[in-house]
Amino acid sequence: VDVRVVFFTAGLMVSTGLFFGLIPALRSSRMDVAGTLRDDARTTSGGRGVRRVRNALVALQVAVSLVLILGAGLLGRSLAALQNVDPGVDADHVAWLRTDFGQAGITGDEARVALREVESRFMSLPGVAAAGATSRLPAQGNASTTTVVEGYEPKAGTGAVELAFAVVSPGYFDAVGLSMLQGRSFTSDDAAGTETVVVVNDAAARQFWPGQDPLGRRMRSQGRADSWRSVVGVVEDAPVERLGERPQPMFYFTTGQAAPSSVYLVAHTDGDPAGLLAGMRAAVGAVRSTLTVSGQGTLASHLGESLSGPRVATTAMAAFSLLGLLLAALGIYAVVAFSVARRSAELGIRIALGADRGGLVRAVVGEIVATVALGLAVGIGLCVLAAPHLGTALYDVQPLDPATFVGSVALLLLVSIGAAWLPARRAAAVDPVEALRT
Repeated sequence: VDVRVVFFTAGLMVSTGLFFGLIPALRSSRMDVAGTLRDDARTTSGGRGVRRVRNALVALQVAVSLVLILGAGLLGRSLAALQNVDPGVDADHVAWLRTDFGQAGITGDEARVALREVESRFMSLPGVAAAGATSRLPAQGNASTTTVVEGYEPKAGTGAVELAFAVVSPGYFDAVGLSMLQGRSFTSDDAAGTETVVVVNDAAARQFWPGQDPLGRRMRSQGRADSWRSVVGVVEDAPVERLGERPQPMFYFTTGQAAPSSVYLVAHTDGDPAGLLAGMRAAVGAVRSTLTVSGQGTLASHLGESLSGPRVATTAMAAFSLLGLLLAALGIYAVVAFSVARRSAELGIRIALGADRGGLVRAVVGEIVATVALGLAVGIGLCVLAAPHLGTALYDVQPLDPATFVGSVALLLLVSIGAAWLPARRAAAVDPVEALRT
């Protein structure tokens, strides 16, 4: 908790209360009593100027509430779509844990040997069909490098592009369920001292070599002119930074030619992947007692955690929209309750003269509906202006999605009518004799 934020929030609350309490107090102290008596008869609900200000505030509440409700609806639908998106990997059958060879003092060729031994022990666990290692999991954008792709000139004219990459073992693609589309995967023959190779994903192949065969093409780090690596395979796309993203170019090194340090060890099973974790931890400890496990879980839970950002944003927007809806309803209720209280004598006379009580309710509600309609019109305009800015935060939902738009307007309209109906109905049920007496 930041103390500055707490004091700022408290100061803002106090200032708001003083400001909105001071204005009517000052107006009351300067009020022309004679003029007020002429303008504000018992059958009115306040001077015309006061009513306009009051109705304008209600309309503003309605407008802002509509923006918040629409935002919450759009983010909610986007989150639902993200939770149902195909992750591109076999997330339901993969377990992972993290360890660090470098931290355990295991480097170079020794690390490669230890990694192969760990994978071999994983394969001996009951139910494990494939095992591998990677420097990053899918939907975990944390590594990229400036890369020169032979024969490709970026639009920016820099001669290089920033590409995501991962260092993986030969068994990684099978372990997470990524199929080779062209060429081959890494093998144990891709070792230090042999021709350096890479595997690219399908998005990279389409971007850098559209309509051409990517196999045999070369790429290198921008700062190393002698670091050319040949493309030997094209693999399916997997989410690079987050679920629901557009396919991003990515390439893979092999652990046989880049000594592993901090790695995620993965294992594929046809059963419950969580049941593998204990055996995987034991296998790591059996290889080297200095190796420690710094994290573990299933790939499905990891991908679920990658939605934490959208989930928090949706929850926060839903909370704000609920608060806005509540404030709008309270505002409308207060305005109508105040209005009918000031008009109790008028309503009593109408009832005494035979006016239909249901008709009175409809009349009172109809007056506030006009104000709500004005707020909705303003809110629709604000939504049209604000919705496009949500575009980058949405997945598979248009910023001005008709269903969400209509649903938001209908919800706010129903709540507004309900908030106005309650005090109007109570006023219409008044005893005319009591109303005239007061």
